[in-house]
Amino acid sequence: MAASRTRKLFCVFLHFTLLSFSFVTCSTIEEMNSVELKSAMQKHLRMVVYFYTDDCTECERQLSELEKIATALDDSVLEGMPVVKVKSVQTAAKYGVSKFPSLVYFRSSYPMLYGGDAVMAEDVFPWLERNVEVVTRELTDEDFEHLTQAATGATTGDWFVSL
Repeated sequence: MAASRTRKLFCVFLHFTLLSFSFVTCSTIEEMNSVELKSAMQKHLRMVVYFYTDDCTECERQLSELEKIATALDDSVLEGMPVVKVKSVQTAAKYGVSKFPSLVYFRSSYPMLYGGDAVMAEDVFPWLERNVEVVTRELTDEDFEHLTQAATGATTGDWFVSL
């Protein structure tokens, strides 16, 4: 009788232990659709978005590296910056993503596509830290004169114009 009770207690203990491990290993990367992504970009100044597809074997392999990055962000100056994943080719195309997997760093809703071959924590993390601020500026017909000449006092300058 004591052996039976011990066995039951052991089974209950094992069940709860395995259950707790399943919670620990759950993905920390939130899945978002395009509406949720747009809302999150309005809410957060900076965020990292991982674009992927179902039929991409490399996407799954790199997702574990992305989880390392998300964990490392919590212990850095970028603490609290969300890392999310999006499985929408249409949403990806809106931000210039044409291959999968792709990593995009949004700063004030401005996208910056990661140019590395693979999402590796040791490469991506320094890239995120180096590019905290947006260093490009969008010029329109209304503000071109003011931003290019009046602000600097110069009448000419070197400018890169992308059409």
